Amino acid sequence: MAPDVELLVATHEAVVKAIRGAIYPPGRRVQMQVAYCYLVIQHQCAIAHLLDVKMTGPAFALARPTFEALVKGLWLSRCATDEQLERHAKGKELDKLGDLVESLLDVDLPLVITRSLHQVKSKYWKGLSSLTHMGHNQVRHWLSPNGVEADYPAAALHELANFASFMSLVAGRELALRGNNSEGVVLLTNMLPEAPSE
Repeated sequence: MAPDVELLVATHEAVVKAIRGAIYPPGRRVQMQVAYCYLVIQHQCAIAHLLDVKMTGPAFALARPTFEALVKGLWLSRCATDEQLERHAKGKELDKLGDLVESLLDVDLPLVITRSLHQVKSKYWKGLSSLTHMGHNQVRHWLSPNGVEADYPAAALHELANFASFMSLVAGRELALRGNNSEGVVLLTNMLPEAPSE
């Protein structure tokens, strides 16, 4: 197993440990957040599997929806009104992701989370969109002097593994928090990296 896949597996195991046996309180707000957080975790698992079987293009394509699911879950939990929650549950899409990220800058979250989310949206959004929507960022890794073959640099694979692990740690931390598992919250918070500089 490649080191990047090992990182993703180790992260998933820590998240599972932190949320095992969680009982979530009732209510639409918790329901919506839990659903989005589980989507983040499933995407992270899919990225690990795809990297393990050398399906690199689809693994990179999942980076943006992983980020989107995390932002939406956090925003619905901490910022949405009851009316917004109900409208979204009935099918109304949320505001632009950039607006959701901006709203999260003022809520009670560790600095590493808010800064990282803001950095991803402000610096890497176009690149993530290109990977998801099969733009140049995706296809350029298939164009080589020898013809057409996948050639993703090791540094890019490592960055994807770190990105997906971070998203999963934050989602798991939120689930542990909602499930009143303080030990799980501490475990996953301690696994988060240092806050990026602004």
